Amino acid sequence: MKIRKQIPASVLPTVVIVSVIMMIVILGLLSLWDTDLLYLSRYEYTRKQMSHIESFYTLYCAHPQVVEAIGEDSLFQLYADREDSRLRITVNRWGLYEVVNVSSLCGRVTSCRIMGAGGEDETALWYSDHGAAITLTGKTEVIGQAALPALGVIYGQMQSEFFSGEEIPAGRIAHSGNTLPAIDGNHTTAIDALFSVPAQGMISEGMALQKALGEGEPMVLAVENGWLRNCAAEGEIIITGNRIRVDSSCRLTNAILVADFIEISDGTRGVFQAFARDSLKVGKDVRLDFPSGIYSRNRITLDDHAVINGYVINDFEGERDPTIANTVKSRTSRIRGLFFARGTTQVQGITTGNSFIEEATFFTERGYYRNLIHDAAFIHHPGIAYPLWMDSHNKRRTAGRVY
Repeated sequence: MKIRKQIPASVLPTVVIVSVIMMIVILGLLSLWDTDLLYLSRYEYTRKQMSHIESFYTLYCAHPQVVEAIGEDSLFQLYADREDSRLRITVNRWGLYEVVNVSSLCGRVTSCRIMGAGGEDETALWYSDHGAAITLTGKTEVIGQAALPALGVIYGQMQSEFFSGEEIPAGRIAHSGNTLPAIDGNHTTAIDALFSVPAQGMISEGMALQKALGEGEPMVLAVENGWLRNCAAEGEIIITGNRIRVDSSCRLTNAILVADFIEISDGTRGVFQAFARDSLKVGKDVRLDFPSGIYSRNRITLDDHAVINGYVINDFEGERDPTIANTVKSRTSRIRGLFFARGTTQVQGITTGNSFIEEATFFTERGYYRNLIHDAAFIHHPGIAYPLWMDSHNKRRTAGRVY
C-alpha cells in the first residue's frame, strides 16, 4: 500500500479553522472558570461585609455610646486587627427615632435601619401618686409590673359595673411617686427644632415624592390648603402647616408631620410620625405601623379601632384640670409601644408596652370619676422598640428596616 507523502494545500484552511475553534472553546471554558471564581469572591466579600454590618448593629443596640468612637470621616473599624472590618456609619435623629446607615468602605454593601430604644423597663402601668388610691373597674387588667400610689388600688365599681378582671399580685406592685419618670431633655429640644423648621416648597394633590433617609438635609414642604390627599411622600420628608388633615388616599412612609392641629382621617394607613403643638385627632380604623407615633402638647384623641404602633405621647404643658380630658383613648383603640400621658387621661382598650399616666378620669353622661380606669388592659411586652423619650432607655432596638 502506498502512503501519500504530500498533503493537499486545501486541507490547511480546515486545520486552521478547527484549531481556532478549539482555542475559542478552551478560552470560553477558562472564562467560565474565572467568572465562577469572580462570583464566588464577590459572594464571599458581600457575605463578610454583611456580617460586619450585622455585628455593628448588635454592638450599637447593646452600647449606643459606641458612636462616640466614630471619626469625623464617619469611619469605624469593628475589629482592631482586621482592616476589612472598616465601615462607614452615619447616625441621624428622625423624630423620636434614629436613622442608622451602615455601609462597607467601598459602598457596595449598605444597610439602613430606624432604631428605637430597647425595652428595659418591665412596668406595664405607671400611675402617679396624688395622695389617693387608683380605682380599677370593669374588665381592667395589668399584665406585668405596676407602679401605683402609696394608698394602693381599689377594685371597685363604676355605676353598675363592678371590677371583673384579675387582681394585681402584691409582689408586682411598687410605689410610683408623685411625678412621672424623667424624660431625656434632648428629645424635647429636638421636637422644638421640628416646630421651627422653615418650609422650602409645597406639597399638593397628585404629587409623589421620595427622599433617602439619612442622606443630606431633609426635604421640608408646606401643605397646600391644609389637605394631604391623593399624594405620596416617602423617606426624609417633613410636612408642615398650621392645620394638616391627612386623607385616607394619602400614602406616607417614614415621613414626619408638624403642625398646630393635625387630624388623621378615618381609614388612613401608613408609617409616619405626627407632632402637634395643640391637638391631634386620630380617626376610626386608622392604622399606623412601626415605626410610627403621635405627639401633642395639649390634646390627643384616639377614635374607635385606631391602632398606633410606636408611641402616643401627650406632653401637656398646662395646669391639669380633672374635668377636661387631655387624652382620650377609646375602648376599641390599641397602642403598641409607649403610652405617655401628662394631664388628665381617659384610657380604655389595650395598651401593649409601657404606659405612664399622670392622672386618669373616667367621663360619663352623669359626670366624671377621678383616679378611675375602666375596661383597660396594660400588657408589658419585652420585644418592642420604643421611641427615644424616657431617660432610662439606654439601649437600642431595631424599629424598622429601610433596606
